[in-house]
Order: sequence, then C-alpha cells, then structure tokens
Amino acid sequence: MKKVFTVCAAAVLLIPAGAPAQEAPATAPEAPAAAAVDEAVDADGNTPLIRAAMRLNGLMRYSSPVPPEAWKEAEDAVFQLLAGGADPLRENNRGCNALFFLHANPDWVERLRRENLLPPELAVRIPAGRTEFLHYISLRAAQAQMPYTVSLGDPGYLSRRYCKPAYGRCRELVEELLQKSELAGESAAALADALEVMRAADAEKAADFIDTLPLWQHGEQMMQPVPLALLQALQDTHWKPNVANIRTALDKLASMLPASKEDMIDCAAARPVRVLLHLLVYQEGPRAMPELERLAQAYDPDAACAAMELMLQLRGGHHLPELQAEPATPFERLAEAYRVDDAVYHGNWRRLDPAAILRAAECMRSLEGTPCPLHAAMLESMVKDGQLAVAEDDALNLRYSYEEIDEPAPRRLILSHILAQHDTYFPTIASPPEPPQP
Repeated sequence: MKKVFTVCAAAVLLIPAGAPAQEAPATAPEAPAAAAVDEAVDADGNTPLIRAAMRLNGLMRYSSPVPPEAWKEAEDAVFQLLAGGADPLRENNRGCNALFFLHANPDWVERLRRENLLPPELAVRIPAGRTEFLHYISLRAAQAQMPYTVSLGDPGYLSRRYCKPAYGRCRELVEELLQKSELAGESAAALADALEVMRAADAEKAADFIDTLPLWQHGEQMMQPVPLALLQALQDTHWKPNVANIRTALDKLASMLPASKEDMIDCAAARPVRVLLHLLVYQEGPRAMPELERLAQAYDPDAACAAMELMLQLRGGHHLPELQAEPATPFERLAEAYRVDDAVYHGNWRRLDPAAILRAAECMRSLEGTPCPLHAAMLESMVKDGQLAVAEDDALNLRYSYEEIDEPAPRRLILSHILAQHDTYFPTIASPPEPPQP
C-alpha cells in the first residue's frame, strides 16, 4: 500500500542550518497538485522541492541534536513533493537541483530510490554550440568555487553530473586557445572557466595536463599574451602547478630581465615573473623567501616590486592597501605614494585624485634616506588649481618623461624603506610574561 505523506507549509521553506525547528500546526494542508509542485519558485529559482532539500541538508549538518519532529517534518516535505510529481532535476538560477542537496547524504538518496520516488538520472546534455557551451562552463566553473555549492550539497555530485562529461570538450578548448596569438576578454574568461571545470571533473588528470605543458621549459614564451593569460588564469583559480616547473620558468625569465636602463625598452619579462612569484608563494610560503630576495635586487622595478610586495606579505601578512580617500597613518601614506607612482608609470593616472597625487609628491620628497625630488616635481606638474592638468595627447610624453628621470623608481624605494623599517610600522606586541612556576 502506498504511503500518504502530509506536511505543513513551513516545511518547504529554507531555514539556515542551526535555526530552531518550527512547530508543526495541528492540521496540515492537502498535498499539492502534481502540476503545481514546481511552479512556486522564489527569486533564486528554488522550487518547493529544492527548498525542502536545502532544509533537510541543513539539518544533516546541524552540530547539535535535531528534535525528531524537525527531522520528520523535513523528510515528509521531500517525500510528499516527490510523490506529488516534483522534478528532482529541475535547477535553480545557480544551476543546482534538489538532488545536489540530497546527495549530501547518499543513504537518503538510496532510500528515495527504493521508494521509487527518484527516477533513473538522465545524462546531462552538453550544449553543442560554442556560445552555449561557454555559458555552460561559465556556470559550472562558478559553482565549483562558490561558497553556496561548497558549503551546501555535495560538490562530488556537481563534479559527477556536470563537470566530468565536459572534461574532454574543455581540454580541447584549452588546447585550441593556447594555439592563438592573442585572446579577447571573452576567450580569456573561457580559458579560466575551462581550467576550473577540468579541475572539478578530475583534479589529478587536469594537474597532469597542466604540468606536462612544454611551456614550463620555455619560460620565454610566457611573455606572449596567451601563455601569460594561462598563467593569470592559474593564479586567479588558485591552481597549484608543479613547483619545479615554476622555478624552471622563473630562472629563465629572471635571466631575461633588464640589466640596465637601455634594456628596459620593450621588456615584457616582469609580468610573467610577478604571476609566477604569486604561484610559488601560494604553495611554498616562507620557503619562497630566497627566490623573492634574489628578485628584489633585479634592475627592473616591476619585477623587484612584485618580489618585495610578497616579502611584505610573508612578514606578518601585511598588504599594501589600495588607494583610500584619506590615508591616516604613515604606512598608509607610503602605500598611497606607491600606488600613485605605479599608476603614473603604467598610464593609469586618469583615475587618480589630484589631492592624492600632491600627497604622493610630498611623501616622495620626504622619503627618509632616499628622497625622490625629481619624481615629486613631475607629479606636482600634473596638477593645476586642484585639477589634473594632463591632456590625453600628453599621455605618451608623460611616460617618456617618467622614464627619463635620473632617479630610481619611487615605488621601489618606498617598498625597500617599508621592509627596512618594518618593525617601526608594524611593532610587535610583546607577549605577557609567563607566570612564575610553583
């Protein structure tokens, strides 16, 4: 005889894990009609069944004992909705279905299958069209990183159902993109998405694919736009390439950094060096310090600054803050001068506040031991009557003028100063004395 389930209306509403269970009313409404069970979606596209599955999932993860009536209420909601014809494979706006949340407890899924309430799961159709496929992997890559899908449901289900079937197509896409000479913004995003789906589908196989690319043995190729985009995608998605490969590429690129002012022309080695250093520190932590100290002495200020920024982070986890409206501390004023100098050198001065430019000039003039009066004068010439006084036609001349100044790059001197005076800007807090031993 088929079991009949009843449930209160609150049973199909999502409540956070750990929230107190609602008391069931004395009477329960009739089961919803099969035609309507998937219609009452919320703003996130969650059907009543998805909300019920999410609530049950939350109870599974509740650290304290769950009242039996709360369990029964949540379980009955799922059973009733499935018996009423709700579709367990229908997805919400984030691409997750009810089974995603129920799979957090495989025993529960097996029980529902024994009750004939879950149909055999159909294979996912990977879109054939390129545009549709790129949209598909964009959604799945976001899911693989999203706290929503990591903290709720079963990431393994996400991998089995959605990512594994797309692995082959993603690898073909990556290989195709790596053959191009340049990548548009959309293609660069597709490269990162394809890598993320490959890793979610099979982390070991994806890592082997990346680590066996000949690119690592030819670090000079990383100065080209597409290999650089690959490196950036690996950094953005927190990939962990083989450390020996990273060091091999770093050694090759470090030998190509400029050794004099004349060599600075058209040198593109600093950008991949920066990304490779981030990949190295992400895995090696303090063990990467010798590599950072070596590259901090490089003639190229971009490469040296990349190394020194990471050295600062390793020394107590300190980061240079981004530009602020009104820096308050000496360290924040130094950081502002650093950001201003970096923006002017790289042609991003249009977004700078004139007041910040003048504060940076003052900071450069008064930098202890290594002032930069020529750079300070250049910054001051960019502001007139409180407004930027640089025309678009002067942008190229501004870069040439900067490079002709016979002073070290201020941002390099600022970072050297911060590292030398680290304890001044970040005084260590003395530990309280230990109580005397009895």
